[in-house]
Amino acid sequence: MLWGVIVDSGDLNKRIKIGNTIVTVTNGMSKKSFDTANAINSWSKVNGLSDDEFYADNTTNVKNILNFTIRYRIIDDTMLVLYKGKTFEINGIDDYMEQHIFLVIRAQEVKL
Repeated sequence: MLWGVIVDSGDLNKRIKIGNTIVTVTNGMSKKSFDTANAINSWSKVNGLSDDEFYADNTTNVKNILNFTIRYRIIDDTMLVLYKGKTFEINGIDDYMEQHIFLVIRAQEVKL
């Protein structure tokens, strides 16, 4: 296994945007939105979760959870991922053995 995460550079063939979350408060109601002005464009490998991962994660009510594998960059779990016009909230980030080579981002689709 290469770096613990099997990634060939040709696998990074899906374009995603990673951006900050903007929270606006109007009349006491908060609304999240995607900050497109400062978004990071990145090539990614996109995988859905297997059934075993899906049930082990206790998220049986959530249908659209994806893993995005990207080259290492500094991001955090308060950011959002934009992929094929859909917005995903980051649930976890794995920098395998802290090698700073690839990141696997686990995210679920949200409606903003």
